[in-house]
Amino acid sequence: MAFTWVYLDEVGKPVADLPKEAVIAEFKTRAEAEVWLTLNWKKLLNGGVHQVSLWDGTELAMENMSLHPA
Repeated sequence: MAFTWVYLDEVGKPVADLPKEAVIAEFKTRAEAEVWLTLNWKKLLNGGVHQVSLWDGTELAMENMSLHPA
């Protein structure tokens, strides 16, 4: 399977107007997807993405993770 990020707003709905940093790409591994997010989360947050979910094909791998610092 391939891993993909879904970009969400503050209430958990998909973001309609995605920032350019929000790539619609498949990652071969979960680790690859997580490294990409580690490098890009601030740009996503500044572009209007507040949370993300990670999907492995049709299975939810990580649900609604906030991009806001703890």
